[in-house]
Amino acid sequence: MKFKSYIKFVLAVVLILFITSVVYIIEPAMRLEKTSVSYAAKRDLVQSIVVNGTVEAKAREDITVAGGQLIKKLYIEKSSIVNKGDTLFEIDDNSLEMNIKSKEIELKKAELELQTARTSNLEKDNAQNMLALEESELNIMKLRANIEEIKENLDVSRSMYEKGYLSKKDLEVEEYNYKKASAELKLMEKEFELDKEKNEEFALNYDKNKRNDEESLSNNIELIKLQLRELYNKAKETNTASIDGKVINLELKEGEKVNSNGPHISIYDLSELYIDMVVNQRYASYIKLGDIAEITMPGVEKNKLYGSVYSIDEIASPDTYSGRETGLKVKVQINNPDPVAKVGYKASVKLIFNSKENAVTVDYRAIVKDRDDNEFIYILKDGIANKTYVETGIKTDFDVEITKGVISRDQYIVNPSERMREKNSFRLWRYEIK
Repeated sequence: MKFKSYIKFVLAVVLILFITSVVYIIEPAMRLEKTSVSYAAKRDLVQSIVVNGTVEAKAREDITVAGGQLIKKLYIEKSSIVNKGDTLFEIDDNSLEMNIKSKEIELKKAELELQTARTSNLEKDNAQNMLALEESELNIMKLRANIEEIKENLDVSRSMYEKGYLSKKDLEVEEYNYKKASAELKLMEKEFELDKEKNEEFALNYDKNKRNDEESLSNNIELIKLQLRELYNKAKETNTASIDGKVINLELKEGEKVNSNGPHISIYDLSELYIDMVVNQRYASYIKLGDIAEITMPGVEKNKLYGSVYSIDEIASPDTYSGRETGLKVKVQINNPDPVAKVGYKASVKLIFNSKENAVTVDYRAIVKDRDDNEFIYILKDGIANKTYVETGIKTDFDVEITKGVISRDQYIVNPSERMREKNSFRLWRYEIK
């Protein structure tokens, strides 16, 4: 009896050793690896991004005064507080008035010239040319008659020279006069033909040239009007504030002429402060008006300032802060800004665009995707890890919300190895709880 019991005991031990060896052979990875395990926990999750930007005023007015203007009176100084409509300065506008009058006269002359051009016609404009042609033709006829007379005299002189009644010198004078008159006639005839061609061309292109002249005169009038409008604007040049605010920049001096490019006065409305920034296109779709913003900036003693998204541009633009990214311009309004915060300061803004309280969460490393992009984790119970498909919600840098498949206090593998991911279920021999 005792021998049989002993045999049964030995066989049981051998069987246990055999089963253990088989398990060790089948699952060497799970036996040897030391795995981290954690508990699904309820947390308040906040989905956010951090963007750099620049502090801007609620409103800004820049005033530029035309160069050469004399500042007759200056009513402000740097840091002055002004209200909308306050007079800021006066200019001596005597020279401006003279320029305006001169330009107005120039405009009247140009308009009169255009009116004359429009009332002109071919017969009127060509009358002088036709009269000149008639005079040239008459002069040619007179010269021809004169040449005939010179020719007759030359023939008589040659007969007298042959008979010895006229010297050779006198004959040569007669011949010279004839040649000279003939040459003058050819020149006059050539000039007449050229003038006649010009006149015909003038008549042929008259309508086209008239239109071109009228267009040119009209364009000149528009240019003069534009120049005159600029002078009128200078005469009405803003010397009053169009916003409530503080004078931040002042480049004018009473009694001196303006000799710099502007702006010469800058007024900032500091009653509200905003932060301008560009949100990368990867995150821009998440941002909406009213989203909460946590703001930090160097030099501001408060731990944090708070604000909200005030406006979002419709068109993408480059991020001038980073010089690389492209996204949407976003303006965040600062709530109760610290007086130390100044326009132009750089700020770091944490935009919170999603949050949830008491969400069931796991470590982001626990989430695995299969070939169909379905998400799963390994839930551990009684030492056995089972693949469990889940549905996720908010994702942060470290935690993921589980909306289906896991409950609070479930144990899960934090970062399953590649060997583990190949199995649906396995025993976890060694692990540590984090």
